Amino acid sequence: MAKSTFKQEHDLEKRSAEAAGIREKDPDRIPVIVEKAEKSDIPTIDKKK
Repeated sequence: MAKSTFKQEHDLEKRSAEAAGIREKDPDRIPVIVEKAEKSDIPTIDKKK
């Protein structure tokens, strides 16, 4: 499995802080990172956060 580009672009501290903020604001939600696989036929994902 290829390394996530999101992980390469955002360091662990920034990702952890953003996830903590989401969990604090909405305790019923779980932060999830979704990326398109390299050889996937689905269209490109518009949002990247």
